[in-house]
Amino acid sequence: MQMMGGVLDHFRSSAWYYLTPVLACVPIGVLRTYFNQHLRRPVRRLLPFLDPFVTIDIAAKPEDYSFSYQGKVKSSDAYAEVLAYLSAVCSREARELRAEGAAEGHGFVLSLREGQVVADDFKGVTISWSAVAEEKTTWRASGRCCRLTFHERHRRLVVDEYLPHVRRAGQEVMFGNRPRRLYSNKKELSYHSRRDEVWSYIDFDHPTTFDTLAMDPAKKQMIMDDLDDFSNSKDYYRRIGKAWKRGYLLHGPPGTGKSTMIAAMANYLKYDIYDIELTTLETNSDLRKLFIETTGNRCPR
Repeated sequence: MQMMGGVLDHFRSSAWYYLTPVLACVPIGVLRTYFNQHLRRPVRRLLPFLDPFVTIDIAAKPEDYSFSYQGKVKSSDAYAEVLAYLSAVCSREARELRAEGAAEGHGFVLSLREGQVVADDFKGVTISWSAVAEEKTTWRASGRCCRLTFHERHRRLVVDEYLPHVRRAGQEVMFGNRPRRLYSNKKELSYHSRRDEVWSYIDFDHPTTFDTLAMDPAKKQMIMDDLDDFSNSKDYYRRIGKAWKRGYLLHGPPGTGKSTMIAAMANYLKYDIYDIELTTLETNSDLRKLFIETTGNRCPR
């Protein structure tokens, strides 16, 4: 038996002695093909058990607009919305922050410094946010990135509910922190005109509110209640398949308070005002273009 064991050991060592050079000569492409055909699927099935966490990167865009064969296309505002959300919700827990001047107004926007991690709770699920630096590639320079990390079993909740919630909340923070604006349409429009080419604006700092508005208290309260119902019914309008909009007909001679009422509504809802000069528009397409190139919260007059 000892003799047989020695023979087997000698055979094994001899086999590897002769097979090693052969395997070393096998082209890398052959090994890659074998891996792709026979091992990739089992390895991918094994990975979730080893690391069950999923990451989503939301990166800053280097430019406001990109180009396609259809003309200018506005890039996503998701990164700015995420920063606004984290600044309002999660930055209280962070110990190391970055403060940057807000794009509008005189305030600051707080964001996480690279390497900082904060947790956010959504419907009983803990979700982690971190600030990372995007790797530089051939086609893109390095930049900032917000990284979202969560367990694989919460993928549908995060993608379908949490991320839309973050964007909506971020938009509310962004609109709430900046001053209201009064927009006026420019005279000349083109098919490829973008927002800063079709609208001009000034900061809207009107002191009128419903508290200072001279009006019958009962009617004033009725209008305020109607505005509250409208502002809280966006999901309802979406469910019934109707556009989320509300119109008021204000009429009367000059000096009767039409503009004052609009200012009070805008301040109450925290909406921008768009003053459209219809005589400068030649077609319905021009009017449609103006409405497309507006912010989400607007009060046309």
